[in-house]
Amino acid sequence: MKKDDWIALAKFYKVEYRAGATKAEIKKNVLHYLVSAELLSLSVLDVCEEGTSEVVKLKIQEINDMKAQREHDLAIKQLEHEEKLRDFLRSNQISSANTSHATTFMLQNMYL
Repeated sequence: MKKDDWIALAKFYKVEYRAGATKAEIKKNVLHYLVSAELLSLSVLDVCEEGTSEVVKLKIQEINDMKAQREHDLAIKQLEHEEKLRDFLRSNQISSANTSHATTFMLQNMYL
């Protein structure tokens, strides 16, 4: 939000600010008023007062953690899929071998 937006909010909620106040000062006053009036959660102040760079760093860390978890989950699913595929192929090889053996046996006995 621009400084004019914060000034408009301050006027709307009748929040005092001095004429030469910076955007950050007006923003802080407005947010404190909104929290004290229970229109915003106290956690909003914590986020706003930590500084943008800290919030961005935390958000980046959160995204990286989520990405790592997804990659881990995907690797596990791939391993499970490969194991199921190996089991399926093994069971089909046994079935194929049994079928092949039974077919050979039947063909040999057919001519006897």
